[in-house]
Amino acid sequence: MRSLSKVSHKEVGKRNEGYLEAYFQLMTINGSVHIFNAARELKILHVFAKGPKTSLEIATELDLNHGILRLLLDGLVELKLLEKSNDLYWASPTLLLLKGSYENLGTSYWEHLPEFVRTGVPLVQMNEKTVAEKEYVGQVESLEWMMSATAFEAIDLLEIGRRRKGLKILDIGAGSGIWSLTMLIKDSGAKATLLDFGEVLKVAKIKAREKNVQNRTSWIEGDFFETPISETYDLVIVGNVLHIQSYDKNIELFKKIRSLLSPNGEILIFDLIPRRDGNNLMRILYELGLRIRTKSGKVYKRHEIKNMLTVAGYSRFDFYDLDATPKLIGLCIAK
Repeated sequence: MRSLSKVSHKEVGKRNEGYLEAYFQLMTINGSVHIFNAARELKILHVFAKGPKTSLEIATELDLNHGILRLLLDGLVELKLLEKSNDLYWASPTLLLLKGSYENLGTSYWEHLPEFVRTGVPLVQMNEKTVAEKEYVGQVESLEWMMSATAFEAIDLLEIGRRRKGLKILDIGAGSGIWSLTMLIKDSGAKATLLDFGEVLKVAKIKAREKNVQNRTSWIEGDFFETPISETYDLVIVGNVLHIQSYDKNIELFKKIRSLLSPNGEILIFDLIPRRDGNNLMRILYELGLRIRTKSGKVYKRHEIKNMLTVAGYSRFDFYDLDATPKLIGLCIAK
């Protein structure tokens, strides 16, 4: 190995270019997080609930230094949390997404990370019914906003209302009903039954009325594993459920679903399914955050999902990458 003194500045610059970029990216991320946290601590983000404000109005209302506040507000604009025209600021759709437990970007979970690495003990266990219901009530509206574009992308791919139409749908862990209710919008002949905890379904019922599909929806309150279901369905949706459960529990889930499918019925699995061109850091962060808040949560790869389905008695599998939610959500169709 040549000594550093014998390496040209050009060679050093070229070799370090990627590492310097990573360093500045890390600095940018860290500074951005501090801007966001300062805005939360100073209650700046809440002032936009009543509509647009000028920087001077905000400074006066919150007793802040006007000059420094303008810099911070402009930083929030660059982070796409605020929008701006001249000196008038207002909340962006991204800021409106930050509701419930999403408001702090998972800080309460991430602060547990050092202890989690030491002990392996999660902060909460969303696998448990009482914990899960409480957690999802706070997340369900934000999740709907986050998954909306992906739902429409999937519906086009599935040709809902054309090749697949007039379906009887069961939506397990329905949340806001983003998957099934969007299908009802596209297919006037379809009907859907949404299953979830009672408090979560309150949000789904509001969404069904907003989308004017309430006359084609029915509801089952409870835990899928404990609730008896006697009907059969053409399509069973499992959206963002796999990753919070163990391998064996998912096999149990798939077996019960198989007993509910009509002869030509299909199961649709929407979840974080890793892809070759995906953001590996985002996947790692997602799985770390998942492990912090569940006992047995895991991001399952395609071959693992296929193996679980095979054990449960399915024989045909098709996987699709969905792009609308930045290369995170994938779809598996199984028969």
